[in-house]
Amino acid sequence: MACLFGIAGGVSASLGVVSMQMASGLSTITSIQPSTIVWGIILTLIVVTFIISSLTGIDKGIKFLSDKMPRYI
Repeated sequence: MACLFGIAGGVSASLGVVSMQMASGLSTITSIQPSTIVWGIILTLIVVTFIISSLTGIDKGIKFLSDKMPRYI
């Protein structure tokens, strides 16, 4: 049971650091300043992307992300 809490803590810490780094990079490129709202939006986009990929299955999800997502970025 403690192992699951350790894994959840590691994943959440990694997501938190990634969201802060992405917000900092976004502020370098644009005039959007990093804040808790920006971090929340970035985390929401990461989680929604993960959920869509998981629900569509590994083969379809990865294919969708590799084919369609670069157009939106």
